[in-house]
Amino acid sequence: MTTSRKQTKPLRGPAGRQALEQRRQRALEMRVQGASYRAIAQTLGVSHQLIEKDVKTVLGKMAEANKDSADELRVLMTERYERVLMRLYPLAIGKPERTDQVTGVVTEAVPPSLGAVDRVLRLLENVAQIHGLNSVAITGADGGPVSVSIAELAEEAWGHYDNLEIVELPVRMIGDDQAEG
Repeated sequence: MTTSRKQTKPLRGPAGRQALEQRRQRALEMRVQGASYRAIAQTLGVSHQLIEKDVKTVLGKMAEANKDSADELRVLMTERYERVLMRLYPLAIGKPERTDQVTGVVTEAVPPSLGAVDRVLRLLENVAQIHGLNSVAITGADGGPVSVSIAELAEEAWGHYDNLEIVELPVRMIGDDQAEG
């Protein structure tokens, strides 16, 4: 069974540009409402590849128009994440046993908190994402994806600790204290 598409010659000049922009906007609206590219194409009487290109074009124009606002938000979010990271990082790395050279006092080693490690890794992933760095894929020697557990990362980074504990950490976001007051 063949489906018929309405075939029309593209309009030229200002009328053509206006018709093109209207089609692109309509395609984006339909996509936002959940329509598939094929359904949009069928409704608008064009190929689904053209609809994909139209939606990508409109989104690119919107991104460019909002670039300054996005950059400001990216800076603000990065600053907030850095403040939280500064508080969590010492808990995530722990402290090795140390001997004070002057007094000879030995300070006990503090193992890293896996809860803090988990939160630090998640925050770093968020920072990478807001800067567009989250699309890097790690592959093993065989070309397949690499899977590493948090415990493996902690052991590799800080040596082997026999009694690692998973600790739930209360984390307050910047501004929480203002909301409560």
